[in-house]
Amino acid sequence: MKLIAAIILMMCATTLCQAEHGIDNLDIYGFIRDAEELTLYSIDPAWPDSLPPEKQKTEIEKLQGHAVLGKVAGAKKEIRERIRKAITLALADFPGGPPMMCFEPRIGVSLICKGRRLDILICYQCHTSCFYYDGGDNMGPLSPHGEEEFNSLLDEMGIKRDVPKTKKAEPNKRTTDNSGAAPLRV
Repeated sequence: MKLIAAIILMMCATTLCQAEHGIDNLDIYGFIRDAEELTLYSIDPAWPDSLPPEKQKTEIEKLQGHAVLGKVAGAKKEIRERIRKAITLALADFPGGPPMMCFEPRIGVSLICKGRRLDILICYQCHTSCFYYDGGDNMGPLSPHGEEEFNSLLDEMGIKRDVPKTKKAEPNKRTTDNSGAAPLRV
């Protein structure tokens, strides 16, 4: 009986440890709500290995391998709240159906909460986001909401941004009502 109790205790401890550190168990909305630092990035959508060699060798700031064109750090409360609102809107209302998956992110958001960092890369062309947390990553759907706020913030701060060369994919109609949904877990 003691052996069974010890095994159950070890399993619980292992599960709690994994839950604490894995992206699959991250409460995205809680992380966004509680983040102390928020930074909005304008990024080059080209994959790093597709850049010409002369651009690959230059020492430029990168976010998850993508060249940073500019950034807005949320030092002021108003800026933090605008970034927080836009990312929450982008993740709250998913279009139905599978995303297009071109994944050419032009927006990045970096959040720091309790010393841990979450990077979210956003492609409004195919309505897809990619989350990077604790060495793990995960892709998920994205609503068309929040894009105007992100672009407005970048434009107000005079930050260069890449403009898509192709027409956006039309988001599919929503298939479910997320109004009472539990916190998103990616």
